[in-house]
Amino acid sequence: MQTDLVSLTTALLALVDAGDGIAELVDPETNRVVRIVEAPPAGPALSDEEIREKLEEARADFRAGRFTTGSRARLNQ
Repeated sequence: MQTDLVSLTTALLALVDAGDGIAELVDPETNRVVRIVEAPPAGPALSDEEIREKLEEARADFRAGRFTTGSRARLNQ
């Protein structure tokens, strides 16, 4: 997948805005359909160390029985 970002024209951005975050375009020569979808802003990324710490905390809670019925149900979804 190509990850190079290009700037949208004002007209394309207006189409995305008018379509609640989605614009659909058709190439008249090939009938090829292209969709532009607005992605939500990226949240703060966790470092590998932060992820390891949180996983270890969760494992310790699990081993100690510190889960409620509701939290167990969410885990099974």
